[in-house]
Amino acid sequence: LYENQTISYWFNISDIVYNNASSKKLKIKVDTIPPVINGINVSLRDTKLNLIINITEPNFESSKYRDNTSLNQKNNTLCSSLQKGLCKKSITLSDGFHSLDLTFTDEAGNSASTNLNITV
Repeated sequence: LYENQTISYWFNISDIVYNNASSKKLKIKVDTIPPVINGINVSLRDTKLNLIINITEPNFESSKYRDNTSLNQKNNTLCSSLQKGLCKKSITLSDGFHSLDLTFTDEAGNSASTNLNITV
């Protein structure tokens, strides 16, 4: 209903004896749609994984990846911005099987995820 529109909101609070207080008016842009992953181009050269990911998201925040097969399963930054709708990243992997979770998030906290299985 309000997607991509700017809305104002505030709070009015009253107590049992009708004392009233109002918050400041705040403006926010409504975004309820998660990023759209249009395609992933994967190439592998030796132990270097090259990713080019096409994403549609006007309010892109960041993307992260996690290697589920690593002993150190932490979230690493994939991209912090898009260049013409593309996230490009090279990742060095050890020999063997890797299960990568990729997560893309917008400024409103909406996210989209996918998984890549790669053998180096």
